[in-house]
This record gives sequence, C-alpha cells and structure tokens, in this order.
Amino acid sequence: PRPTQPVMDGIIDWLDGNSDAAAADSDVQLTTLWTVFYVVILCSLTAQVASIVGLAKVAARMCRGFSRQTARVDSLVAIVVPCYLPNEAPIIAQTLKHILTKLEHVAEMEVHLVYNTPRPMPAEEE
Repeated sequence: PRPTQPVMDGIIDWLDGNSDAAAADSDVQLTTLWTVFYVVILCSLTAQVASIVGLAKVAARMCRGFSRQTARVDSLVAIVVPCYLPNEAPIIAQTLKHILTKLEHVAEMEVHLVYNTPRPMPAEEE
C-alpha cells in the first residue's frame, strides 16, 4: 500500500531538514525506543549463545567419562518380542535372527515371541 500524503510530506520534510521541533522530539523518542529494543534483542541473543556454549561444554565433559566399550551382561536376560502375525509375519524370522546373532554382550538370554493372531499362521511352526 502507498503511504498517505501527510506521511509522504513528513518524510520529505524530514529529508530536507525542514522538520519542526515536535517532529524532532518524536524522532528522538522513536530512536531511543529502537535503541532499547535492539539492546534487549542483542542481550537475549547473547544469553542464548552463551547458554548453548555452556551446555555443549557440560555435555562434552560428561561424555569424556564414558567408555566406548559395552559392558558384558553375565546374568540371564529375557527378551520379549511382541508381534501381530498377519501383519508382521514376514519380518519375525529376521527379527529373531538379528537378536540371536547381534547381541554379543549378553552371556545368556531367553527369547519370548509373544504374538496375537486371529487364525493359525505358517510362521508359528518356524
């Protein structure tokens, strides 16, 4: 939208230096408000950056204490695999194979396949 004529006249007067004292006072007030606004925004952004840097330092310090090796579990671990057979029958064998071959840090485990099916499925016999 185009500015109205009084607004345009005020802008032209201000650019020409013909503004009166009241307009100059309002400009000073407006400039002061914008300065306060910018200072508040700058302070909040600085606080955000400082908190992110601080949190990153704390996280890095916490991660240094952890070992990259997984602890071995010597006690019996029970693994429950819930499934609904008509929908998940194609992936049951893959899931069980993954559990049995990839969990290397567990000494002894029991795998319980818990399923619900409305009718007998061929996957039940595997």
